[in-house]
Amino acid sequence: MAIPADNKPLDLAAEIELGRHLFYDKAMSVDNSTSCASCHQAGNGFSDNLPVSMGFNNQHGTRNAPTLTNIGFNTAFTWDGRFPSLEKHAPGPIFNSLEMGNNFSTTQRDTTPSDYNSGPGSNDTLFLFSRLDGGGKTRKDSANFQVRTSEANQNSMKTDLSGKNYYALLNAAWGPVTIQVSDNGGGAIMVKKAVAFTMDIIAKSIAAFERTMVSTQSAFDRYNRDGDQTAITDDAKEGFKIFIDPAKGNCVSCHSGYNFTDQQYHNNGINGADGISNYPIQNDLGRADISKSSDDNYKFKTPTLRNVGKTAPWMHDGRFPIGNNGVEMGLEDIIRRNYDRKNPAVPGQDPRVKPLGLTGQEIAYLGAFLMTLGDDNFANANNPAYMNPWNN
Repeated sequence: MAIPADNKPLDLAAEIELGRHLFYDKAMSVDNSTSCASCHQAGNGFSDNLPVSMGFNNQHGTRNAPTLTNIGFNTAFTWDGRFPSLEKHAPGPIFNSLEMGNNFSTTQRDTTPSDYNSGPGSNDTLFLFSRLDGGGKTRKDSANFQVRTSEANQNSMKTDLSGKNYYALLNAAWGPVTIQVSDNGGGAIMVKKAVAFTMDIIAKSIAAFERTMVSTQSAFDRYNRDGDQTAITDDAKEGFKIFIDPAKGNCVSCHSGYNFTDQQYHNNGINGADGISNYPIQNDLGRADISKSSDDNYKFKTPTLRNVGKTAPWMHDGRFPIGNNGVEMGLEDIIRRNYDRKNPAVPGQDPRVKPLGLTGQEIAYLGAFLMTLGDDNFANANNPAYMNPWNN
């Protein structure tokens, strides 16, 4: 697992604990409605059950929330790979106009995207820090923002379920850091050492917590790694053979390695496939939005298949739901409709996505295999390592 050399807290366990608090804190959004965990829920394998996720002010996003299973092993992040590290990714949702909504061109409002910026501003971060520290729900609570500063309040009444506030959490993880103390308008007054919020600390701490999201105890792991022949059924064993057979499913050509992803971008033909999506996003070019190359039109990052039974609906736009016949049948439906489909290829479709000629029984075997990739110890809302520390 690659960890940036500059993510060096005073205490790693304390940084992870701070990151867990930030991950679950709805004060991260401008209307106190949305946290990282709103879209990445432990019981759903750190994804959600919506076609596309909802952010502050009940706004719909544009893509399905991907699972965070084994996210620390990824080499790029989001469906189009626009972020090279977890630290770079963390501010993205925080300052996104459809997600957490921090980022406005004036200091007078907190809830509408009409004056939305493309990058974080100094006032926006101070408002965020003040909300996190319990200073108020929105900018409109002006009485609570008499001094807008990144400095944490040692006596803040905003505490977690165990009675800790952010001052204690920040001090344990990072200790005093150099900050600019600002007046009410956001102008710098002086430089000092203090226990404080910074975007660097927030990003690094969330990333540290996300790197603990490691799933290694699926039934397939017990079978394939540990040699327990009883861990999966005979049907699932047949499904695994089809999964890796280049003359059959050949799924492993993209869903490869320990994490069942090649970390690459592919056009899987979904742009021309039939499907169900309540919020279809037309002309989402995927990787091409980042690379600016038409060769990458409609290419999306290969998702991990770990905990795939927990992360419905599937695909970047959530077009494939579970359906009425259960998760396993839903996965079989994806294979049948998108990976064994007989309709013509769409422009730029990866040649590996083609009619496979699988029988109904073989597709059922594949479905049985995919279900063995679930890790109930990991994808569990009651796992203490991943529980919400706040009363929200």
